[in-house]
Amino acid sequence: MHNIRKNDGKDSSTGGPRIGSLPRPVGGHGKLGTFSGVFVPTTLNVLSILMFLRFGFILGQAGVVGVTGMLVVSYIINLVTTLSISAIATNGTVRGGGAYYLISRSLGPEFGGSIGVVFYLGFVFNTGLNAVGLVDCLKQNFGEVTGNWAQWLPEGFWWQYLWATVILIICTGICLAGSGIFARCSNGLLAILLVATLSIPLSSIVKKPFESRQLGIEYTGLSLDTFKGNILPRLTKGADGSQLRGRETFQDLFGILFPATGGIFA
Repeated sequence: MHNIRKNDGKDSSTGGPRIGSLPRPVGGHGKLGTFSGVFVPTTLNVLSILMFLRFGFILGQAGVVGVTGMLVVSYIINLVTTLSISAIATNGTVRGGGAYYLISRSLGPEFGGSIGVVFYLGFVFNTGLNAVGLVDCLKQNFGEVTGNWAQWLPEGFWWQYLWATVILIICTGICLAGSGIFARCSNGLLAILLVATLSIPLSSIVKKPFESRQLGIEYTGLSLDTFKGNILPRLTKGADGSQLRGRETFQDLFGILFPATGGIFA
């Protein structure tokens, strides 16, 4: 004989509340909280490797006006997405799954599952991108040939593949260790990124102008002429870091910049 469940949220066989009808308890020791669970992952996703390796390339091509316009468009998209997520989240109980649960409940399991797979693959590739970017930064500072500070880290394609694999294994171990270890590592990484970000404007004041023909760098320091030269877009062909055969386009530059602004799903 089948159990008959009424619409009032109670199970007729037991007289108690139906499973899943009540919201999940809030609080507890298993929760990361707003800071460690929301603010830190979102900030880490925004202050990603793209800002340190690609932002200069985007600024040199699009100029201050172009970068400002792309940032405005990006954050308008993020604002609309955030308002939509807030409207869906406050319209009912959010159970396990987070953003994927919201998408499935709004668009149905077919669309929600498809979008969830795309988001999962996006995060997987983003993790690999950050691992390779970290290895590239280590190689520029400590590589046997190209190191600026010291020259002890072996270079080469397979060595870079090995270091990136080690980094991914460490990240996997941190995730498997539990939310507490993950939160502490995230807080430490956030502190490092904040120091690195603040060192950028600080170094422009402390560092004297220099030129390195070997590295292809001409640093002018705080200069009004340099600022005027970087205001308007100057799309070129064959720039360092370019993946296009022709001139750069705003569509390509926006595709590079936008992932660095959308950290709400982190």
